[in-house]
Amino acid sequence: MDYIPTKLTLTEGHQLWLKWKYTGEDFKAGEFIDGKGIPNIANVTVKGPDSGKQKLEQMFNSGIPEVVKNGQEFNHYLGKVDIGETPGTYKISIDAFVNNPNHPSRALEVPDEAYRNNEIKADFTIQVVPIDLIAQSITATPSQVEPNETATITAKVKNNSVEDQQQVLIRITADNETIYEGRKDMPANKPISVGPVNWKGREIGLHNMTVQVDPTGEFPDVDRGNNIASTACTVKKDGASSSCSGPNSQSKWTVTYQYISGYYKNNRGRRRPIWSTKTVEYQEHLNISSTVNTKQGIATDKDHPKESDRESRGSWAIIPYAKQNNLNANEVTRAGYGYELKVVTNYFTDWETKVPKGYEGTAKPIGGTFIGPKPGEVIAKIYDREGHYLNTVTLDRTSGGNTGKAVWELPKKEGTFLDGTKVIERKIYTDKDWSDGDVFVKVYVTAEGSKGNLVSCTTNKIRIFGSMFEDTQNVRTRN
Repeated sequence: MDYIPTKLTLTEGHQLWLKWKYTGEDFKAGEFIDGKGIPNIANVTVKGPDSGKQKLEQMFNSGIPEVVKNGQEFNHYLGKVDIGETPGTYKISIDAFVNNPNHPSRALEVPDEAYRNNEIKADFTIQVVPIDLIAQSITATPSQVEPNETATITAKVKNNSVEDQQQVLIRITADNETIYEGRKDMPANKPISVGPVNWKGREIGLHNMTVQVDPTGEFPDVDRGNNIASTACTVKKDGASSSCSGPNSQSKWTVTYQYISGYYKNNRGRRRPIWSTKTVEYQEHLNISSTVNTKQGIATDKDHPKESDRESRGSWAIIPYAKQNNLNANEVTRAGYGYELKVVTNYFTDWETKVPKGYEGTAKPIGGTFIGPKPGEVIAKIYDREGHYLNTVTLDRTSGGNTGKAVWELPKKEGTFLDGTKVIERKIYTDKDWSDGDVFVKVYVTAEGSKGNLVSCTTNKIRIFGSMFEDTQNVRTRN
C-alpha cells in the first residue's frame, strides 16, 4: 500500500495543487484511512523582493472513494501561496508530502519503506507586475436634492497595470453606509463605469459619497491611497428659505471620512489596509454690517466754501437738530436729498480643514468650495415715508472677494442738479415731497454659494428733517 506524489502545480492565482496516485492492493477506505482523511503538507519558501516561508497543510477527505483501487489518482488543493506585493521576480521552492509520514492521523502504508517516497519537490518562478487599482471619480447627479428626492450615483474605476484583474471588489458608500457592492473584471488600462445607483436623500445636510476599489486589500496594490474617491451630495431644506433673523447667520454640519489607519500583517509582513472612519464637524458664518451716510455731518461755512458743501448744504440746520435729538447728523437729511449706503460682509468657513491624516494620503478630501456672497446677492430694499416698499437695488462689490471681508456700495449713477451741475455718485435719493420723519432701507445678503444658503440682513434708518428747498446759507440769513 503506497501513496506516491506525482506533480505539484502552482496556478496563475498562486493556488498550490498536489497530485498523487495509489499503488497496491485495492482496499476499503474506512479500514485503513483515518476518518479525518489523508494529511498532506507543503513547506513553501519564497525568495524575492519580499521573502518568507509558509506551511500549507490540509486533510484530504472529500474525494476518497469507498474502495481505493490500484493506480487511482487524486488531486488536492493545499492552499494559496502568499507571494510578496512588491513587483519583481520571485523564486518559490516547495517541499511537499502526500500522506505526511509525521502526522498522527496518516493513512496506513505497507511496508514501512513505502513512507519514504511520499516527498515531492518543485521550483517555480513568478513575475509580480505592478498593479494599481484606481478609483478615478464619483459623481452625484444632481449634487443638491430636497428631502426624499433621489440622486443618481455613478463612478469610474481603472486598473492601471499591464494585466487584466478579475473579480475586483468595488464598493460605494454614503456616509460609510454601503449602497452598492459587487465584483467586476477590470481590463488593463481601461476605465470602467460603476452604477448607476439611486440614493434617496432623507436627512438634511452634506453627505459624503465614496467609491472604493479593493477595499479589503485582496490585490497587491502598489498605491492604496488612490483606491478611494469622494464627492458630496447635499440635502437642502424644502425651497431654501430666504427668511432672515439678523446680521449674523451660521450653519454647522458633520462629515464622515474613510482613511487607512494602519495595516494587518501576516507572518511574511504582507500588508492589508485597515480602513477606519472619523466624523468631524464643520461650520460657516456670515456676518454683515451696514451704514448710511447723508454727508450732512460735514459742517458748511459760507465764508469759506469747499467742494463738500455741495453734498452737505443742509448741515447748517441738521447738525444742531441732530445734536438736540441725540441723532447722528450723517443719518439725517432733507427731503429730496440722497444718502450713501455701505455694506460690509464677512464670510468664514473651516471646510475641509479637519480631514483625517492617515496612511497613503488618506482620507481624501471631498472637494468643492463654499464661498461668501457673490455679485448680485447683496441687495437693498427701499421704503417710503409710509413704510411702503418702493424698489430693490443691487449693490456693487467695491473691494474684497468672495471669502473673507468684502465691501458693497450702491451702483454709480449720473445725475444733474438744479444749477446744471452733473455728478456721478453712489446714492439713493429721497422724495422731495416727503414729510419729516423716519424712512428705512433694509439690506439682505444671500450667500447661495455657502453650504447652508446663509441669509443675513440689517435695517438702517434715515431721518427726514425739512426740505431741500430750505438748504442755502442765504435762506438762513434771510430768516
